[in-house]
Amino acid sequence: MAIGHLAQIVLAESIKLQSRTSARLGWVMFVLLGIGVPVMLGLLGTAPVEVNGNAVGIDTSPANGVRWSLMVRNFYIAQAFVLLLASVSFAGEFQARSLREDLVRPVPRWALLLAKWGAVGVWAAAGLVVQWLVAVLVSFLALSGTGEAAWSDVFLGFLSTWITDMGFAAVVFAVATLTRTVAGTITSVFLFLVLERVVSWSLTIGKGLRDSLTPDLTEQIPAAIDWMLAAGPYLPSNGWAVWSELANGVDPSWQAWLVLVLTTTIGIVVAERRFAATDVP
Repeated sequence: MAIGHLAQIVLAESIKLQSRTSARLGWVMFVLLGIGVPVMLGLLGTAPVEVNGNAVGIDTSPANGVRWSLMVRNFYIAQAFVLLLASVSFAGEFQARSLREDLVRPVPRWALLLAKWGAVGVWAAAGLVVQWLVAVLVSFLALSGTGEAAWSDVFLGFLSTWITDMGFAAVVFAVATLTRTVAGTITSVFLFLVLERVVSWSLTIGKGLRDSLTPDLTEQIPAAIDWMLAAGPYLPSNGWAVWSELANGVDPSWQAWLVLVLTTTIGIVVAERRFAATDVP
């Protein structure tokens, strides 16, 4: 298939996706975050903040205002919209039996799936650009302080956010092709995120307890437990959080990038294979 033809399909899917109320609400939410977060940071910067009787300074630089706008966006807000949009894009159309209309065209199934994934990516990229522009403008108007936040780090945080959004969307599409229902997809991904968080917290607590033991007691811990405690960096959420480290000026670990690449690849491969074997009514 020619790249131009695939681009036309992505454009058609993007227009269809943007016509959904949830997609438009997502854009509104990102604009509000671009406005509200820097303003709130400015208000906090003028209020006296003390910890244990000592004054604590707040970074009220424009760069930090934009960075916090991104951090609030990525505190499950963006994931919720990506989850909903990816679910309705495939599972919703499958349930409504409108997916058959797309297959009437001489388009390979893998291209249609890739176009739907790309449409979510276009929506996420456009939302990030809009939020960046709004947050930068409002931050320069509402904030005038100085701090340690660097514009280059904030920009990398926004850029890597789009990559992590695409990785998360790939997993959602894989689940959608397995459940074929919007409710099933949302419930399954939500339960997975909750379980993954519980596992992550358990590993963190377990590793802390292990490190607090004396060397004699540490040697008595079975090797299998050590392997389990070392699995934390390989959890999916670690890959989806590379944006946070970059936005804060920290280089993500190689495990984070590896997990992100693997989960994205597995998600797309599973989605394509399941879609290829699915009988679309």
